[in-house]
Amino acid sequence: MENYNWTNYGTIRRKEARESKKEDRMLREKKRYLFKINQYKYQSFGPYLKNILKTSLITSIPEIAANKSWTKRIIKITVFIMCLIGFLYQTMNFLQMYWAYPTVVNVYVTNPFEIVQPAVTICNYNRKRRTFICTLPDNECVFLNAEEFCRIYPQYCPHLDPKQAFTGMAYLNDLMDWEYKWEYTYEECHNETMIDYCQIKLGQQKIPCKKSYKRIPVVDSKGDPNCCYTIESLVGEPNAEEDLYPNTFIIDFDINTQAEEYVMSSVPVMIQVKVHDRRAIVNPFSDGYSLEGGMQYNAYVSMVSVV
Repeated sequence: MENYNWTNYGTIRRKEARESKKEDRMLREKKRYLFKINQYKYQSFGPYLKNILKTSLITSIPEIAANKSWTKRIIKITVFIMCLIGFLYQTMNFLQMYWAYPTVVNVYVTNPFEIVQPAVTICNYNRKRRTFICTLPDNECVFLNAEEFCRIYPQYCPHLDPKQAFTGMAYLNDLMDWEYKWEYTYEECHNETMIDYCQIKLGQQKIPCKKSYKRIPVVDSKGDPNCCYTIESLVGEPNAEEDLYPNTFIIDFDINTQAEEYVMSSVPVMIQVKVHDRRAIVNPFSDGYSLEGGMQYNAYVSMVSVV
Protein backbone atom coordinates (compact mmCIF):
# COMPACT_ATOMS: atom_id res chain seq x y z
CA MET A 1 0.00 0.00 0.00
CA GLU A 2 1.34 3.36 -1.07
CA ASN A 3 1.87 6.21 1.47
CA TYR A 4 1.00 9.77 0.53
CA ASN A 5 2.56 12.84 2.08
CA TRP A 6 -0.60 14.72 3.01
CA THR A 7 1.33 17.39 4.91
CA ASN A 8 3.30 18.55 1.90
CA TYR A 9 0.18 18.59 -0.31
CA GLY A 10 -1.68 20.84 2.13
CA THR A 11 1.27 23.19 2.25
CA ILE A 12 1.36 23.49 -1.57
CA ARG A 13 -2.36 24.25 -1.77
CA ARG A 14 -2.10 27.06 0.85
CA LYS A 15 0.88 28.53 -1.01
CA GLU A 16 -1.05 28.62 -4.30
CA ALA A 17 -3.99 30.39 -2.59
CA ARG A 18 -1.70 33.07 -1.15
CA GLU A 19 -0.10 33.68 -4.55
CA SER A 20 -3.58 33.98 -6.17
CA LYS A 21 -4.69 36.59 -3.59
CA LYS A 22 -1.49 38.52 -4.12
CA GLU A 23 -2.05 38.64 -7.90
CA ASP A 24 -5.65 39.87 -7.39
CA ARG A 25 -4.45 42.66 -5.11
CA MET A 26 -1.80 43.73 -7.61
CA LEU A 27 -4.38 43.75 -10.41
CA ARG A 28 -6.77 45.94 -8.38
CA GLU A 29 -3.96 48.37 -7.58
CA LYS A 30 -3.03 48.47 -11.29
CA LYS A 31 -6.63 49.31 -12.24
CA ARG A 32 -6.78 52.09 -9.67
CA TYR A 33 -3.57 53.51 -11.11
CA LEU A 34 -4.87 53.44 -14.69
CA PHE A 35 -8.11 55.24 -13.91
CA LYS A 36 -6.56 57.47 -11.24
CA ILE A 37 -9.38 56.83 -8.82
CA ASN A 38 -8.68 56.63 -5.17
CA GLN A 39 -11.75 55.36 -3.35
CA TYR A 40 -10.32 56.46 0.02
CA LYS A 41 -9.75 60.04 -1.15
CA TYR A 42 -13.33 60.73 -2.30
CA GLN A 43 -15.85 60.07 0.46
CA SER A 44 -18.74 61.63 -1.58
CA PHE A 45 -19.71 62.28 -5.22
CA GLY A 46 -19.25 66.08 -4.94
CA PRO A 47 -15.46 66.17 -4.58
CA TYR A 48 -15.11 63.52 -7.27
CA LEU A 49 -17.24 65.52 -9.75
CA LYS A 50 -15.37 68.71 -8.92
CA ASN A 51 -12.03 67.04 -9.63
CA ILE A 52 -13.34 65.70 -12.97
CA LEU A 53 -14.60 69.16 -14.02
CA LYS A 54 -11.25 70.75 -13.15
CA THR A 55 -9.52 68.46 -15.63
CA SER A 56 -12.21 68.87 -18.34
CA LEU A 57 -11.15 69.98 -21.81
CA ILE A 58 -14.38 71.95 -22.38
CA THR A 59 -13.71 75.67 -22.42
CA SER A 60 -14.56 77.58 -19.19
CA ILE A 61 -15.61 74.42 -17.31
CA PRO A 62 -12.31 74.12 -15.37
CA GLU A 63 -12.45 77.84 -14.42
CA ILE A 64 -15.97 77.45 -13.06
CA ALA A 65 -15.07 74.35 -11.04
CA ALA A 66 -11.87 75.90 -9.64
CA ASN A 67 -13.54 79.15 -8.56
CA LYS A 68 -14.30 79.29 -4.83
CA SER A 69 -16.83 82.14 -4.98
CA TRP A 70 -20.40 81.02 -5.68
CA THR A 71 -21.27 84.46 -7.06
CA LYS A 72 -18.60 84.21 -9.72
CA ARG A 73 -19.57 80.64 -10.40
CA ILE A 74 -23.20 81.61 -11.04
CA ILE A 75 -22.16 84.46 -13.35
CA LYS A 76 -19.86 82.21 -15.34
CA ILE A 77 -22.43 79.43 -15.50
CA THR A 78 -25.05 81.92 -16.78
CA VAL A 79 -22.69 83.20 -19.47
CA PHE A 80 -21.78 79.65 -20.43
CA ILE A 81 -25.45 78.60 -20.75
CA MET A 82 -26.25 81.67 -22.86
CA CYS A 83 -23.32 80.91 -25.18
CA LEU A 84 -24.42 77.29 -25.40
CA ILE A 85 -27.98 78.33 -26.33
CA GLY A 86 -26.65 80.69 -29.01
CA PHE A 87 -24.42 77.95 -30.37
CA LEU A 88 -27.32 75.48 -30.56
CA TYR A 89 -29.55 78.11 -32.20
CA GLN A 90 -26.99 78.87 -34.93
CA THR A 91 -26.34 75.17 -35.44
CA MET A 92 -30.05 74.45 -35.97
CA ASN A 93 -30.36 77.33 -38.44
CA PHE A 94 -27.37 76.07 -40.36
CA LEU A 95 -28.70 72.50 -40.45
CA GLN A 96 -32.12 73.67 -41.65
CA MET A 97 -30.47 75.66 -44.43
CA TYR A 98 -28.24 72.69 -45.32
CA TRP A 99 -31.10 70.19 -45.41
CA ALA A 100 -33.13 72.55 -47.64
CA TYR A 101 -30.37 72.35 -50.30
CA PRO A 102 -30.70 76.01 -51.40
CA THR A 103 -29.48 77.07 -54.83
CA VAL A 104 -28.13 80.54 -55.46
CA VAL A 105 -29.44 81.97 -58.74
CA ASN A 106 -28.44 85.40 -59.99
CA VAL A 107 -31.11 86.97 -62.21
CA TYR A 108 -30.27 90.04 -64.27
CA VAL A 109 -33.13 91.96 -65.90
CA THR A 110 -32.05 94.50 -68.50
CA ASN A 111 -33.74 96.75 -71.03
CA PRO A 112 -31.10 97.23 -73.75
CA PHE A 113 -31.58 99.28 -76.90
CA GLU A 114 -31.50 96.09 -78.98
CA ILE A 115 -33.10 92.83 -77.96
CA VAL A 116 -33.22 89.37 -79.46
CA GLN A 117 -36.51 88.58 -81.15
CA PRO A 118 -38.61 86.34 -78.86
CA ALA A 119 -41.09 83.61 -79.75
CA VAL A 120 -44.72 83.38 -78.63
CA THR A 121 -46.50 80.12 -77.81
CA ILE A 122 -50.31 80.07 -77.66
CA CYS A 123 -52.75 77.36 -76.59
CA ASN A 124 -56.51 77.21 -76.47
CA TYR A 125 -57.99 76.42 -73.09
CA ASN A 126 -60.49 74.14 -74.81
CA ARG A 127 -59.00 70.86 -76.04
CA LYS A 128 -61.87 69.35 -78.07
CA ARG A 129 -63.61 70.82 -81.11
CA ARG A 130 -67.32 70.13 -81.50
CA THR A 131 -67.08 70.05 -85.30
CA PHE A 132 -64.62 67.15 -85.01
CA ILE A 133 -66.46 65.28 -82.23
CA CYS A 134 -69.76 65.34 -84.11
CA THR A 135 -68.18 64.04 -87.34
CA LEU A 136 -66.96 60.80 -85.76
CA PRO A 137 -69.07 57.81 -86.84
CA ASP A 138 -69.49 56.39 -83.31
CA ASN A 139 -70.69 59.67 -81.76
CA GLU A 140 -74.21 61.07 -81.75
CA CYS A 141 -74.83 64.81 -81.58
CA VAL A 142 -78.09 66.71 -81.10
CA PHE A 143 -78.50 69.57 -83.55
CA LEU A 144 -80.58 72.47 -82.23
CA ASN A 145 -82.33 75.27 -84.04
CA ALA A 146 -79.77 77.92 -84.99
CA GLU A 147 -81.70 80.87 -83.56
CA GLU A 148 -82.49 79.02 -80.35
CA PHE A 149 -78.90 77.84 -80.12
CA CYS A 150 -77.57 81.42 -80.34
CA ARG A 151 -80.07 82.52 -77.70
CA ILE A 152 -79.11 79.76 -75.23
CA TYR A 153 -75.36 79.68 -75.99
CA PRO A 154 -74.37 83.16 -77.20
CA GLN A 155 -70.69 82.42 -76.49
CA TYR A 156 -70.83 79.64 -79.10
CA CYS A 157 -72.43 81.83 -81.76
CA PRO A 158 -69.86 83.89 -83.76
CA HIS A 159 -70.97 87.51 -83.96
CA LEU A 160 -74.41 86.27 -82.78
CA ASP A 161 -75.08 85.19 -86.32
CA PRO A 162 -77.12 81.93 -86.46
CA LYS A 163 -75.79 81.23 -89.96
CA GLN A 164 -72.20 80.94 -88.64
CA ALA A 165 -73.06 78.79 -85.63
CA PHE A 166 -72.42 75.06 -85.44
CA THR A 167 -75.42 73.78 -83.47
CA GLY A 168 -74.32 70.20 -82.83
CA MET A 169 -74.10 69.25 -79.12
CA ALA A 170 -72.30 66.03 -78.18
CA TYR A 171 -73.36 63.66 -75.41
CA LEU A 172 -71.21 63.49 -72.30
CA ASN A 173 -70.11 59.88 -72.88
CA ASP A 174 -68.78 60.92 -76.31
CA LEU A 175 -66.55 63.51 -74.63
CA MET A 176 -64.93 61.06 -72.21
CA ASP A 177 -61.43 59.77 -72.96
CA TRP A 178 -60.90 56.08 -72.34
CA GLU A 179 -57.32 56.34 -73.55
CA TYR A 180 -55.00 59.07 -74.83
CA LYS A 181 -53.37 59.05 -78.24
CA TRP A 182 -51.40 61.99 -79.57
CA GLU A 183 -52.47 61.28 -83.14
CA TYR A 184 -56.10 61.60 -82.07
CA THR A 185 -55.31 64.69 -79.96
CA TYR A 186 -53.76 66.47 -82.94
CA GLU A 187 -57.03 66.03 -84.84
CA GLU A 188 -59.49 67.00 -82.11
CA CYS A 189 -57.67 70.02 -80.65
CA HIS A 190 -57.55 73.53 -82.05
CA ASN A 191 -55.03 74.15 -84.83
CA GLU A 192 -53.08 77.07 -86.30
CA THR A 193 -56.29 78.62 -87.64
CA MET A 194 -56.53 80.30 -84.20
CA ILE A 195 -53.90 82.79 -85.45
CA ASP A 196 -55.81 85.18 -87.74
CA TYR A 197 -52.80 87.33 -88.53
CA CYS A 198 -49.35 88.13 -87.15
CA GLN A 199 -46.85 90.83 -88.07
CA ILE A 200 -43.78 92.57 -86.66
CA LYS A 201 -43.86 96.37 -86.58
CA LEU A 202 -40.67 98.45 -86.77
CA GLY A 203 -41.85 102.02 -86.82
CA GLN A 204 -43.63 102.40 -90.15
CA GLN A 205 -42.28 99.07 -91.43
CA LYS A 206 -44.44 95.94 -91.11
CA ILE A 207 -42.95 92.46 -91.51
CA PRO A 208 -45.30 89.45 -91.69
CA CYS A 209 -44.59 86.61 -89.27
CA LYS A 210 -43.43 83.30 -90.60
CA LYS A 211 -46.40 81.09 -91.39
CA SER A 212 -44.58 77.92 -90.40
CA TYR A 213 -46.01 77.78 -86.90
CA LYS A 214 -44.50 75.05 -84.74
CA ARG A 215 -46.96 72.60 -83.17
CA ILE A 216 -46.03 71.72 -79.59
CA PRO A 217 -47.68 68.82 -77.68
CA VAL A 218 -48.30 69.78 -74.05
CA VAL A 219 -50.24 68.66 -70.99
CA ASP A 220 -52.72 71.17 -69.58
CA SER A 221 -53.39 72.04 -65.94
CA LYS A 222 -55.79 69.08 -65.60
CA GLY A 223 -53.27 66.56 -66.91
CA ASP A 224 -54.97 66.14 -70.30
CA PRO A 225 -53.10 66.34 -73.64
CA ASN A 226 -53.42 69.49 -75.71
CA CYS A 227 -51.72 71.26 -78.61
CA CYS A 228 -49.98 74.63 -78.68
CA TYR A 229 -48.45 76.60 -81.54
CA THR A 230 -45.28 78.68 -81.44
CA ILE A 231 -44.86 81.83 -83.53
CA GLU A 232 -41.34 82.62 -84.85
CA SER A 233 -39.79 79.47 -83.40
CA LEU A 234 -36.22 78.32 -84.16
CA VAL A 235 -36.65 74.83 -82.71
CA GLY A 236 -35.02 72.34 -85.06
CA GLU A 237 -32.89 75.05 -86.73
CA PRO A 238 -29.54 74.97 -84.88
CA ASN A 239 -27.73 76.98 -87.56
CA ALA A 240 -30.27 79.80 -87.73
CA GLU A 241 -29.06 83.23 -86.63
CA GLU A 242 -30.81 85.35 -84.03
CA ASP A 243 -32.58 88.51 -85.17
CA LEU A 244 -31.83 91.73 -83.30
CA TYR A 245 -34.45 94.48 -83.22
CA PRO A 246 -34.75 97.82 -81.41
CA ASN A 247 -36.54 97.61 -78.09
CA THR A 248 -39.44 99.53 -79.65
CA PHE A 249 -40.40 96.74 -82.04
CA ILE A 250 -43.90 95.26 -81.73
CA ILE A 251 -45.29 91.79 -82.43
CA ASP A 252 -48.92 92.31 -83.34
CA PHE A 253 -51.16 89.27 -83.73
CA ASP A 254 -54.86 88.53 -83.59
CA ILE A 255 -55.94 85.29 -81.90
CA ASN A 256 -59.31 83.75 -82.57
CA THR A 257 -60.52 81.86 -79.51
CA GLN A 258 -62.92 79.84 -81.66
CA ALA A 259 -65.48 79.82 -78.88
CA GLU A 260 -68.01 78.21 -81.24
CA GLU A 261 -65.92 75.02 -81.00
CA TYR A 262 -66.09 74.67 -77.22
CA VAL A 263 -67.80 71.48 -76.05
CA MET A 264 -68.87 72.57 -72.56
CA SER A 265 -70.31 75.88 -71.42
CA SER A 266 -68.46 75.62 -68.09
CA VAL A 267 -65.07 75.89 -69.81
CA PRO A 268 -63.89 79.55 -69.81
CA VAL A 269 -63.08 81.06 -73.20
CA MET A 270 -59.38 81.78 -72.75
CA ILE A 271 -56.02 81.55 -74.45
CA GLN A 272 -52.78 80.51 -72.72
CA VAL A 273 -49.76 82.58 -73.85
CA LYS A 274 -46.04 82.46 -73.11
CA VAL A 275 -43.29 84.77 -74.47
CA HIS A 276 -39.92 82.99 -74.45
CA ASP A 277 -36.63 82.25 -76.19
CA ARG A 278 -37.00 81.17 -79.83
CA ARG A 279 -34.90 78.04 -79.29
CA ALA A 280 -36.91 76.81 -76.28
CA ILE A 281 -40.03 74.65 -75.99
CA VAL A 282 -42.36 75.77 -73.20
CA ASN A 283 -45.73 74.84 -71.74
CA PRO A 284 -47.95 77.94 -71.31
CA PHE A 285 -50.28 75.98 -69.01
CA SER A 286 -47.56 75.66 -66.37
CA ASP A 287 -45.78 79.04 -66.53
CA GLY A 288 -47.75 81.19 -68.98
CA TYR A 289 -50.53 83.77 -68.81
CA SER A 290 -54.29 83.37 -69.26
CA LEU A 291 -55.92 85.84 -71.67
CA GLU A 292 -59.69 86.16 -71.84
CA GLY A 293 -61.43 86.30 -75.19
CA GLY A 294 -62.66 89.61 -76.56
CA MET A 295 -59.87 91.61 -74.89
CA GLN A 296 -56.80 93.48 -76.17
CA TYR A 297 -53.47 93.00 -74.38
CA ASN A 298 -50.10 94.76 -74.59
CA ALA A 299 -46.98 92.86 -73.50
CA TYR A 300 -43.60 94.57 -73.01
CA VAL A 301 -40.51 92.42 -73.39
CA SER A 302 -37.37 92.54 -71.22
CA MET A 303 -34.28 90.35 -71.39
CA VAL A 304 -33.56 88.15 -68.37
CA SER A 305 -30.20 86.44 -67.84
CA VAL A 306 -30.05 83.61 -65.28
CA VAL A 307 -26.60 82.64 -63.97
